[in-house]
Amino acid sequence: MISCPSCQHQQETGRFCGACGANMEQGPQQQDAPVSPSQTVQSAAVTGSAAEVQPSAASSQVKYAPSGYGYYFLDVLKNPTTAFRSGESHLAYGLINIALFLVTFSLAVYFLISSLVQSMSGFVGIFESDMAAMEVPFFGVMFRVAWVGLIFAAISFVSSVVIAKLARSQATFKEFTAQFGGLFVPFAVVGVVAILSGLAGSITVTLTLLLLALTFITFIVPVVMVAEKGRGTTDQGVYLSLGSSLIAMILSYIVVRNYILGAMEGLSQWGEMFMGGML
Repeated sequence: MISCPSCQHQQETGRFCGACGANMEQGPQQQDAPVSPSQTVQSAAVTGSAAEVQPSAASSQVKYAPSGYGYYFLDVLKNPTTAFRSGESHLAYGLINIALFLVTFSLAVYFLISSLVQSMSGFVGIFESDMAAMEVPFFGVMFRVAWVGLIFAAISFVSSVVIAKLARSQATFKEFTAQFGGLFVPFAVVGVVAILSGLAGSITVTLTLLLLALTFITFIVPVVMVAEKGRGTTDQGVYLSLGSSLIAMILSYIVVRNYILGAMEGLSQWGEMFMGGML
């Protein structure tokens, strides 16, 4: 019999331990060591459980492949923790999730502005020809809103990556991106709901949904990512997770101060011009 230098599991032959997978050639080997029946049964149980765990872990990496993106989306929507089982092969899915959120977020803002413009136009009672001249530019609004959403998504991603590296995360860049994008699935659904409320002209509901989605993506997702990636690698997971949110806040403040406020001033000027044309 030979003994594993790592877990002391004993087996007759083999280069690797059947219980923990360690290299049996490392360290001293114990031959012809007496093994009690209870130890034999326990070793067999451990070996069997390890054999059962390994296929399940492997299957988790290919679980989404047979049914494609639709199955993956529904699975992550039901249980967002599933996103952390994504591997490098799910990078495209993660990027699609981010793009889907940006599109739904932009459409919700566009339909909200359009509903407001139509309501104001109907209230003032301008002519149909003037109404055509006052239409909200689709691509102009979509591009600007999507760009703002992308900036905040990038802030969240950078904050997560920086602190995850400090937490000694072993995830590759592609794997990290795939899992980060997987967490956008619930917020893409929130964007769809915001589109419906925007079409209905519900200002409060639409703005609340959009602000909550943007806040969670920017400040909460980094905390979740770092907490998951730092589990088992650091004993300062709480401070590191909070640090990722702090970095996101600082970067967001810089962006809002130097970019968003300027965009809001431009939007305010456009609103003044619009109101002047109506009157």
